[in-house]
Amino acid sequence: MKRLNGWQRLGVLLSGVWALCLTGYAAYEYSQFPLEPFTTYASLPEQIRYADTSRFLFIELVQTPWKDGNPEGARIMQKTLAEAKTEQERQLSLNVLNSYDYRSGLSSSFFVVLVSGIIGFWAICYGCVFLFRWIRAGFE
Repeated sequence: MKRLNGWQRLGVLLSGVWALCLTGYAAYEYSQFPLEPFTTYASLPEQIRYADTSRFLFIELVQTPWKDGNPEGARIMQKTLAEAKTEQERQLSLNVLNSYDYRSGLSSSFFVVLVSGIIGFWAICYGCVFLFRWIRAGFE
């Protein structure tokens, strides 16, 4: 196996620094996000608006239908809905089945920026090497 030269090693180091810095910034954003980390909410807290969450680059508000994340509970609520004796019980079951869970999570833009930054860096570096060799060959 061919060993990396000094410039390639520097590139690997800079790619690692890029990934660490980007991950650190995402962790900082996650700590500043209005929802508590690693917590799922049955309803969006009143003090939080979607506008508050849209200013973050790499963290997003994830809204999941309750029945998708809780299939056993959905089955029980379907049974409760079918057996409801009063309109109030029926409405309660419908409200639970049609509710959403809210949580914070990494947006796909994080991975796009992470990977495209590294690929772009390497493409520019190898493009410059090719360009300089081509220019130098013109003077020989």
